[in-house]
Amino acid sequence: MPSQIEQVHRRYGERLTIVAIDIQESREKVEAWMKEKKMDAPEMTEALLIAVEQLRALMTAAEGKPQDAVQELKRIAGKERQLPLEFGPPNIEKPSDELLGELLLQLNRPSEAREAFQAALARTPGRKLVLEELARAEKEIAAKKGEKPATTNTPVHNK
Repeated sequence: MPSQIEQVHRRYGERLTIVAIDIQESREKVEAWMKEKKMDAPEMTEALLIAVEQLRALMTAAEGKPQDAVQELKRIAGKERQLPLEFGPPNIEKPSDELLGELLLQLNRPSEAREAFQAALARTPGRKLVLEELARAEKEIAAKKGEKPATTNTPVHNK
């Protein structure tokens, strides 16, 4: 029986699949609306495209191709890291490195997940969700080694 966290992640993935289909169908309308409202700055358009690509990667994982999804999320995270930080991180609801780390944890790859979460923290320092998942990855790594998990003393920001 899947754990509660696995059930939540599965439901989240199912919902994202539905949202991805809706986004894909309405992408042109959204881009036209953004242009009409003078919101077509390259970084805003790029953030929207990254969100769509994230959803596609999650759909790939949900279709039983997690390794393809991992590779795709790595590519997307690299693309996201190239966005400017002039006024803070881009307005991307779920940073790609964080999403990648979560997927890697689901695939029982905590060492790689830790790297993804550390990359996410470099871009969004103190993000509570990332810190919690990083602690989970550390705990899983320690459990595999039979050690006590390391603790993180990074200040937490709610988001």
